[in-house]
Amino acid sequence: MLGRVNATLNLLGNTLNPVGAVVGGLIATAFSLRIAMVVGVIGITLGGLCLFIGPIVGRKALPEGR
Repeated sequence: MLGRVNATLNLLGNTLNPVGAVVGGLIATAFSLRIAMVVGVIGITLGGLCLFIGPIVGRKALPEGR
């Protein structure tokens, strides 16, 4: 199971990196490099914020297995 999870995460990461580069390039071309950097910082901050407001923080122990 762990191998499939790692393979899926690798596939998603390797697929989304070029997509993010293209979107960042389009934003930088349409507006400016500074705006593209601000959008990137906001995206990274929101991603980290999701970890803090999600259900992971409130857990004291792992859920029981089957």
